[in-house]
Amino acid sequence: MGGITMTITVEATQDGLGFDGEPTDAAVWAAMQAGPEFEARPGGTHRPDDVEGGDVEGGDVEGGEEDNADGGREITAATRGADVLSGVGHTAAVGTAAAPAVDDATATLRRLRASVVAAHASAMRTQAALADRALAAMAAIAPPGGRIPAAVGDRGRGGPGWGTPAVDRPACHDTGLPGHAGASAPGTPPRPAPAIAPVEITAPAELTVDVTVVARDAAAIDGWVSLPAVVRQALDEVLRGSAHLAPRGGGHWVLTRAALVTSGPLPRVGDELRVQATTRIGAPGGFDPATAEVTLALRVTRGPDVLLEVLGGVFRWLARDGASHGGLAGAAGFAGIEAPGNPPGFAALEPVGAASGSRGARGWTEDAFKLPGRTTRTTLDAGDLDRLTRGDVAGVFGARYDQRGVNPSVRLAPGGPLAAVPELAPRGGAAGRGQLRASVSRLTGRVEHDGQPDPTHLAIAALTASWQAVSVFAMAAGLHLVIADAHLDVALPDERLELPDGLGRLSIEIHAPGHGAGPAVEAGLELVLTVTDIDLVPRPWLRGDIELRDAHGPVATIRGIALAVRERPGTPVGPAHGGVLPAFLGRVGATGESALLGELQMFHAARGDLAIALGPEFASAAGRTVCRLPGGGLRLVDRVMRVDGARGQLSGGASMITEYDSPADSWYYTDSPNPTMPNIVHMETSLQSALLLGYYLGATLTDPANDYVLRNLDGTATVRREVDLAGRTIRQRSTLLSTTVLSGAILQNFQYELFLVPVDGSGSHGSGRDGDDRDGEPFYVGESLFGFFTQRTLANQNGLDQGAFVPTWLERTNPAQADRRTIDVAARRAANAPLCAQGAMALLDQITVVDGGGDFGRGYLHAVRPTSPDDWFFARHFWLDPVMPGSLGVEAVIQALQEWMVQEGLTDDLVEPVFVVPAGLPMSWRYRGQIRPDDGEMTLEVHIKDVRRDGARARVVADASVWKPGMRIYGLTDIAAEARGRGAQSW
Repeated sequence: MGGITMTITVEATQDGLGFDGEPTDAAVWAAMQAGPEFEARPGGTHRPDDVEGGDVEGGDVEGGEEDNADGGREITAATRGADVLSGVGHTAAVGTAAAPAVDDATATLRRLRASVVAAHASAMRTQAALADRALAAMAAIAPPGGRIPAAVGDRGRGGPGWGTPAVDRPACHDTGLPGHAGASAPGTPPRPAPAIAPVEITAPAELTVDVTVVARDAAAIDGWVSLPAVVRQALDEVLRGSAHLAPRGGGHWVLTRAALVTSGPLPRVGDELRVQATTRIGAPGGFDPATAEVTLALRVTRGPDVLLEVLGGVFRWLARDGASHGGLAGAAGFAGIEAPGNPPGFAALEPVGAASGSRGARGWTEDAFKLPGRTTRTTLDAGDLDRLTRGDVAGVFGARYDQRGVNPSVRLAPGGPLAAVPELAPRGGAAGRGQLRASVSRLTGRVEHDGQPDPTHLAIAALTASWQAVSVFAMAAGLHLVIADAHLDVALPDERLELPDGLGRLSIEIHAPGHGAGPAVEAGLELVLTVTDIDLVPRPWLRGDIELRDAHGPVATIRGIALAVRERPGTPVGPAHGGVLPAFLGRVGATGESALLGELQMFHAARGDLAIALGPEFASAAGRTVCRLPGGGLRLVDRVMRVDGARGQLSGGASMITEYDSPADSWYYTDSPNPTMPNIVHMETSLQSALLLGYYLGATLTDPANDYVLRNLDGTATVRREVDLAGRTIRQRSTLLSTTVLSGAILQNFQYELFLVPVDGSGSHGSGRDGDDRDGEPFYVGESLFGFFTQRTLANQNGLDQGAFVPTWLERTNPAQADRRTIDVAARRAANAPLCAQGAMALLDQITVVDGGGDFGRGYLHAVRPTSPDDWFFARHFWLDPVMPGSLGVEAVIQALQEWMVQEGLTDDLVEPVFVVPAGLPMSWRYRGQIRPDDGEMTLEVHIKDVRRDGARARVVADASVWKPGMRIYGLTDIAAEARGRGAQSW
């Protein structure tokens, strides 16, 4: 028989500094523990004297090379094979009595097994030594007990843009090193740690973390986790898992800036979250404090949904002397610029511009958000903040905030950093949308992490203070008053709606990284919140910029922080089928009674989800050009209190009660020459309530296949008495008189009345009555015809003159230039002249006057008003169906009369003259067309027919018409303007 050569191959596989498996043979464990002096099993004769335990310098383990006690003959795999065949036995043992004789085959097999065991044990010791050295080096740059990334390398391994996942490792039994498996076998004592020589380890340029955690928040409100808590927990995983951010001598890392993107609602305590992060070090070749920078990209998901991303996070090195190397982010804001859906990278950060919707130099106020809550509180002390942590919102801000306990989760988290709020201004700030100024007692949150300075302390503390500030403002604004069973959450973008750009993105900048780095935190911090956006669609939300500063200047800036009030999943936010209310939706009226619908539903009726506004029958209207309420400052109905009538009841008799709050700082008071409510608001608030009744009853549901838009056709209205409406609540009662369904049109006739909600002696709304109320008598009454039209029907409009062109009186008579004079309204406005409209109410720039002209020979006025698609009212009236409100055309005619009265000297003899809406005089209108964005101009003419003076009053009555290019579209009868002086009596 020929000789046989046997090759023994031992593989030591390493995967992420862990072992593929553990030896199951007890002899291997014994050999690993005993090292080179290992004693063979009975019948064995070999010891691996030439294999140094853990010999990483000596190189490979030779297959079967060993000393033989029997004559010192060198045994190799080849000679072992020959021995087996020749029957040569080796029976001598080291330090033991001779073993009993056995047959040659058994002896050879035992020797072979002993050789394999020895080789395996030596390989395992070698691998363990390698692991110990690597882990010891990693321990020098990773937090003890933390997580070690399972793999590093190219981005994209293990998922798009995220690298390979990290693996949780059990702590080493004897050294405490993370990730050390196989330290000792069950039932065996721990293996002593080998001596480790200092090793210089350079971390890879990129490391990844991928862990699953359970959401937690010690300050959670009814289980709802806050934004700072989610960010804190995610960053903790980064600190544990990335060796880049490990402590080093002479200083520590500080998170100096980050852009956050919120993409999903905040989690609840106990939700399972996946945290994926990638860190990059800017100086992979060696640590240089002057240039060292660690950048961060992070993503938090819940199941398949992305909740939060951090883009462009930057850690910089802070020396122990407080100096930050490498510079800090400047004062400009930052926003993540990465396209949605792409994995987060290290995109450039762009400065945030001026706040959207800025009021501008002329003090524009029409776009001012009308807060659901109205409070007289302008400051809050520590006791007030404590009451807000207990949910006593009504106790702090007033009885109008009482929701009968339907929002127990709307409260502040305990232990917040705000100490007091010395300024709470709903119309303050650069954008006129609100400002809050607070004193900060401390920057809450730990200042250490695993015994070292916490790199994220200041950023998280600033975010926590900011979250509390926007929470306080949201409660003061009453954003929660329009919804039930709600909690405070993050505001999110909604592609179905027109919302400001960048919603859901915020930036954090640290200007003073050494602030609060030690156990003692400086006092005297001030926080200033400037609200930049506030809205109720799709859910109530606000967004603002925040600066934290001390006596030396800014400490931290957070831009774009956005908070929303969101209902618990499953809670109804609108009526059910048929308009039936499934539950109390959270809104109460001016006198404390439950509202059927509130501002949330009215906002959706203007530009949101009609299913939320009116019921599921209207869900198909999403994205279609259909009937809508006006929006912005032209939305003049707030709440539906009651409907008497069922959906589908169109024959007449159904009625609706609505309410509208008229704040004293409303745009139409500040911009109008009237100190009292102008005619446009009288008309719009009553007409909007009437159209809402017809729409709610389902007029357009008779033909759901077609898209219908609404137009007012004609009407007559009368102011019965002068009433000061500033700061009051108006109650509207609308009654459907009839419905006529035609091909492409549905006509409805309504009657309406306006009342004042009574005010009690304390100034709050109650059951008492004041002198203006007159035992519930209406102060404004009217009747009007509306039409719901398809676009095809509207295209056939032919104006008041059945398609014939009727020129203006000025064009027909063409008076001599000498008989014409001009009123320069624009010049009066520029001079801030009294009794002149400003801002959104500025409808005319120039008026041509012909004294003694017109149909009645009492005077004639003519004006041309250029129009543009950029005019503010096209964006308000209506969404997806822009037309100029007919009431604004009427208001332009009234302003022409008012300017003429000033020019004629009719106000000169009045003491402190003001314009008012004339009482006791019915005014009628007919509309047979609209001014559209592309029409270019509106022309009006006024025929004065009566001028009346009586003591401290002067009144002018006229008839008027309005044209769009080539067509007369409005006809007005007995339209009037009136001025009165101080102390004037009624006519």
